[in-house]
Amino acid sequence: MYGSVGTVVLRTLGNLSASTTSAAGAPGVVLGPGKPLAVLIYLSAAPSRTASRAALCDLLWADVPERQARQTLRQTLWLIREKLGDDVLVTAGSDISLGDRVEAVRDRFLAAASAGAWADAAAAYTGPFAAAALRSSGALGFEQWATGEAEFLRRRFLDVATRLLPDLIKTGGGDAAWRLAARLRDADPDRQENWRTVLDLGSVVLSPAELLAEVSRFEQHLGEAEVPPEPATVSMIAKVRAGQPGERRDPFGASLVGRSEVLHAVLTARREAEGGAARWLHLVGVPGVGKSRVLAEAATQLGAAGWLVANAKGGLGARDLPHGLLVDVIAGLTSLPGAKGASGASLATLSALAHQVAHPGDLRSPETLGLVGALRDLLEAVATERPLALIVDDLHWADSVSLDVLRLLGGRLPNRVLLLTAARPLSGGAPGPEARVIQLAPLSAEETGRLVGDLGTLPDEPWCGRFLVTLQQETGGNPLLVLETLRLADAERLLVREGHRWTVSDPAALERRLVEGGVIESRFAAQTPLERTVLTALAVVGSALSIEALAAAAESTTDQVRQALYRLEQAGHVVPRGREWAVSHDLITETLVDGVSAEVRRGFHQRVGGHLAAVAGSNLWLIRAAGLHLLRADSLDDLRPVWRQWVAEARRAGDRSSEAHLLSDFLGERLPAPWRRVLLRRPGRKLVWASVGVVAAVLVGAIGVATTRPHRLRIVSEPITEYPLVPFPIVELVD
Repeated sequence: MYGSVGTVVLRTLGNLSASTTSAAGAPGVVLGPGKPLAVLIYLSAAPSRTASRAALCDLLWADVPERQARQTLRQTLWLIREKLGDDVLVTAGSDISLGDRVEAVRDRFLAAASAGAWADAAAAYTGPFAAAALRSSGALGFEQWATGEAEFLRRRFLDVATRLLPDLIKTGGGDAAWRLAARLRDADPDRQENWRTVLDLGSVVLSPAELLAEVSRFEQHLGEAEVPPEPATVSMIAKVRAGQPGERRDPFGASLVGRSEVLHAVLTARREAEGGAARWLHLVGVPGVGKSRVLAEAATQLGAAGWLVANAKGGLGARDLPHGLLVDVIAGLTSLPGAKGASGASLATLSALAHQVAHPGDLRSPETLGLVGALRDLLEAVATERPLALIVDDLHWADSVSLDVLRLLGGRLPNRVLLLTAARPLSGGAPGPEARVIQLAPLSAEETGRLVGDLGTLPDEPWCGRFLVTLQQETGGNPLLVLETLRLADAERLLVREGHRWTVSDPAALERRLVEGGVIESRFAAQTPLERTVLTALAVVGSALSIEALAAAAESTTDQVRQALYRLEQAGHVVPRGREWAVSHDLITETLVDGVSAEVRRGFHQRVGGHLAAVAGSNLWLIRAAGLHLLRADSLDDLRPVWRQWVAEARRAGDRSSEAHLLSDFLGERLPAPWRRVLLRRPGRKLVWASVGVVAAVLVGAIGVATTRPHRLRIVSEPITEYPLVPFPIVELVD
């Protein structure tokens, strides 16, 4: 028994669990989703935290005879006491009560709300009442009760947030106010006033691109709900759009010169998919040739045609994260209408990916085939009412298992689905045989001239012909290098665009500058130290980061980083991806990374890893990402608490496997053997290990792809506002 164990914490907001803690606060036994937990949840909300045996049987075992239901209830009560302690439940005749040792997070929320402590109440409400997602035969009464409880708590949160928001606005908490407004909007999306508040506050704290993305979400919601915009909504949207510059923020944004063939192929595939077929197009081209630009244009055209579009992108820094690209794919798909139509088993399989370890090399393993089947089920559910395009960029940065799964999926696409992928040639990101491969060639001299002409009219002077020939030769017809050269020439006032015309005062100086080369490196010269630090941090980390994570990496404030990102976006160096930011192109990343010292790289990884660990909460995906950054930072001292965080959350999620297995799930074979031995030592034992120099030598080259047993976790990822992964699916109750 567990009579000496401390408090039992019952979590029902955002996720489900009942966990014990010792007097020192260390995590202990965890009770995950199941009917034993359902009993505790119901008792915690019942009057006086008490219910009769008959009521519990009716709630959870209405589909079996009364005698059998009572016997099952007795077994369930015994299991609760066996796991959490005898005094967790108190019996008095036919009544069952919850003991004083059980502390419910729901009660913290309601108590703070009743006391008018709005900030504490908002912090305690970490998500919807998760028990409303539980489904099990015979538990219809519990399901109906949980649905009503979820609605009661949601309305209470709406009241709390509505009262707290004006105070945050008055005190100047711009970021905090916007985040609360977004939570208020998400809890009551049908109230247009909530959306308008998000846009109003967003005009202060968001970049123009992020603000326009929120407008698009608002308009999409109105369309899907088939609700006309209120007059105030029309005015707000018009105000936001009127506040944007008439031309794109980057005046040298890439055009689609020379890409008519691939766009025609997308149009053809679109029409075939609308007719009931499934198609896979794969773009191949060298860095800078315009693969991402073509995919972005395809997404725009497909969306305008009424298609659903899900986007995912491989990243240089995410190759070592197990299932990294698949998690991005699933996040995009599950955010679309129709995703809930997939089977519960498929959603649970896909949601568990953030906790699992990859197994490369076995295309026919049950795990790989199971993932392919679950993804196909999800695609089919989303594409039921409207055609679906799944767009995956930079496939060459995919981890090996994600690539294997996508190759198999490409040969088993459901009808009305178009898969668009892109990768570098000879990169390992090759598609399956079902894909139609389209090569993107460099621009010819004529096409280079058309690209320059799209941005501004050249004068009819002799130097123009020589300029275009030299530009095409020096850049190799690479669209990115052409545009970067034009940006540089404009910045150095050698080639100036006035209105929609190009002017040159010294053609000979312009030609000499083209021949000098070093275009991308020269473009960094005008950056401030903070802009260079932010851009370098993004390049070193190799994946998109939030403003908060970048502020930690750059050791600056969020306001300063936001302004730096705005200027970098104007210069064409970064692009927003939702609430995160990324380097606009791999060529910029590779140019920057080549000049960064090992010490600076370790510093960026250490600070980003520390930030992710601090915001991860119970999200195992973020904890693992934090650990990977700290491993790259060569910081064992910082990795230790994150490893203990991983163990605690895995235990809380119901994983009872050995710590050796958990360590393999955490970072797999990336860990050098001396570090592994140190992390597996029990706390309190003397740490005896080789010198830091020896450990660092062992670490070199040790980062690889993990090959361990499948993880046994069955708990899904928790939704996190700043780092959206996979939404909380329906979870089957198990006796």
